[in-house]
Amino acid sequence: MGEKYPDTVDGVVLQNLANSGSDMSRPMLIDFAVSCPDEASAMKALEQIRSKGFVARASKDEANETATWSIYIPVEMTPNHDEIVFFQNVLDDELQKFGAKSDGWGTFGNKDN
Repeated sequence: MGEKYPDTVDGVVLQNLANSGSDMSRPMLIDFAVSCPDEASAMKALEQIRSKGFVARASKDEANETATWSIYIPVEMTPNHDEIVFFQNVLDDELQKFGAKSDGWGTFGNKDN
């Protein structure tokens, strides 16, 4: 049977990835999302993220009437619950001064690689 993941939102996503055939011992591209209240804060947060050596992009949330923005940070990593939670906590710590906060993550996995 494979690894058992914690009963958290992140753990459920990881379990679903494993169940869908991804090799959880191999790296995959994980796209972390950060929610920002407006364009100005998104641009400041984006600059902060890029200053740490990450490639990232920002976009306006068109479907949202409140004009919020999101930043997406693709990271190649082996999917590990503790590391994913740690990375999201680091994002929160680094970006809270801009009113930004971690808003989950997604991946297509690696079963077709």
